[in-house]
Amino acid sequence: MRLLIQTILGGAILLIALGAPSAVAGEAEALKSRNSIDQAALFRAAGRLYGFDPELLEAIALVESGGNPLAVSPKGAQGLMQLMPGTAAEYRVADPLDPVSNMLGAVRFLSFLRNWSQARGGERPQLTEILAAYNAGPGAVEKYDGIPPYQETQQYVRKVLINYLVGNERSPLAAKLRQIAPAPQRVLLTPEPDPMTKLSEIRRLRAVALNRQQDALAAAGYHP
Repeated sequence: MRLLIQTILGGAILLIALGAPSAVAGEAEALKSRNSIDQAALFRAAGRLYGFDPELLEAIALVESGGNPLAVSPKGAQGLMQLMPGTAAEYRVADPLDPVSNMLGAVRFLSFLRNWSQARGGERPQLTEILAAYNAGPGAVEKYDGIPPYQETQQYVRKVLINYLVGNERSPLAAKLRQIAPAPQRVLLTPEPDPMTKLSEIRRLRAVALNRQQDALAAAGYHP
């Protein structure tokens, strides 16, 4: 019930913020022209409603669908924020191709991921984890304790961050950022022992073995 009330109120706030007509017939007509919606206003309204930076929502939308509210991916993701059918159903998205409904579902999902990331880290949410989970699912992030080693997910996170931080994926600065190789994972190497240390250890082990052999022979009653 609480989620239903939030959905209704959220949709009303977004429609008001977007300047949608109050009449039912006018609203239906507005939804028919989905491509003409003021997306900047949509990002601002959704950001205020759920506490997200509108520019981050815009960056996600650009990478997800290129800003096309009617986009459908080969995997079945739909709409402006490319919600999978299961995610759309879980977050009460009646029409994934309606940009307002799609955005409401996406920010609810992102809000869940924000709380999930904070619970994982114990301090503050990690944006890279949130983006990776939005693309590959929270289970994949938990499995690899961070961004999973999927090329698609790693490229997705990088593209969103570039769009968000630089504002233009095709800018010269963005091109330079793409050329930066990720930091190599640290490999802990065991230092090779000094040769004299190895020789001393071999002698010690040999002496122990000889003593055990002599004790065993003595216990058996053998005396050379």
